[in-house]
Amino acid sequence: MTRTLSYDYDKINSDNKRLGAEAVLNNPSQAVCMEFTDLFVGIARQKGLYAREIEGYGFSDDPKLRPLSLTSDVLHSWPEYFAEQAKLWIPVDPTWENTSGIDYFSSFDLNHITLAIHGKDQNYPLPAGTYKVGNSRDVNINPTSSLSKDRLSLSVTNTPLKKVVNDAETNVVKIDIENKGNIYYWGKGVSVTSSEFVVTSSKSGVAPLPPYAKTTVLLRYRVKNKVASRSSGEINILLPDGRSISEQISIIPFYYTLAVNMSIALGICAFIILALLYFKKRRNSVKSHN
Repeated sequence: MTRTLSYDYDKINSDNKRLGAEAVLNNPSQAVCMEFTDLFVGIARQKGLYAREIEGYGFSDDPKLRPLSLTSDVLHSWPEYFAEQAKLWIPVDPTWENTSGIDYFSSFDLNHITLAIHGKDQNYPLPAGTYKVGNSRDVNINPTSSLSKDRLSLSVTNTPLKKVVNDAETNVVKIDIENKGNIYYWGKGVSVTSSEFVVTSSKSGVAPLPPYAKTTVLLRYRVKNKVASRSSGEINILLPDGRSISEQISIIPFYYTLAVNMSIALGICAFIILALLYFKKRRNSVKSHN
């Protein structure tokens, strides 16, 4: 295949319309990386091999030996095939083998960085650098000899526990967890202990939490047993960032709350009645003077 097609360097600066596997066989001198990839994938699938297209970043310091075809963001396209015995996807680059003469089938290099995998759909998802209006450059990747350090940083915030609850209500604590580090969080979730309260969580765990991802855990808590008079209980919450929350909560019978609410309601009603009587008396007094 690398001897059948020839790379069209002039096509890079033109409309660069994708021909596809069948059309490029009729126009073998009009191939760029997309046509090399499409032809490889088509032949592999015709032979019963799983194959797919990869679009990504190709690090190249020589545009003649290792050309980049897709956009000004130095994007490149190459295929992968699935090796049944090894159970691995194997990348190859027929384009650069054609232009450089280097064997990119038996061995591969670290100059290829995958940004999008195209299996069933040859166009989607779009790789970074193609979401643009003009011919701009938006992707900058610089090789380095130093390795990045793993950094785990969790940000955990929560709403407060109520200081006073009754023995019939269910209350909720909202806990927001954000991974601000550059590695996955695989640790424990939110753990709760209490002898006086029944606590249920909306999630059994938060892991795995990808870098810069957020999640929310809702803790619902209620009193285990009815109380005849005022008492207290404690809830202990251990958060994923290592902090702990320990809250002493006053527990009152439901009828305490009911009595307070009824007293407030009666007070409002009494106020309204007195106000109505006052305005009625004042209106009658005005009429008598007239």
